[in-house]
Amino acid sequence: MNTIGVIGLGNIGQGMALSLRRAGFEVIGTALSAATRERASLELGIRVAPTVSAVCAEADAIVLSLPTPADVASVIEGPGGILD
Repeated sequence: MNTIGVIGLGNIGQGMALSLRRAGFEVIGTALSAATRERASLELGIRVAPTVSAVCAEADAIVLSLPTPADVASVIEGPGGILD
């Protein structure tokens, strides 16, 4: 397992992504908000994908860090989500 996908790059997700990268994993992430994706990419140097499906296509494992149960359900079951 070399590439970990982090879906949700807010405060906690960013910390997880950076910790995984320091541990030697390749990390790709995305966030529901375009502004959050941009900040993670530009300020933290996290490799960011535009969609959940793009993260899933590259990652060996997925970590979710989302604020609400509705967001989790949407990311997993919604159009373009993990199960899609």
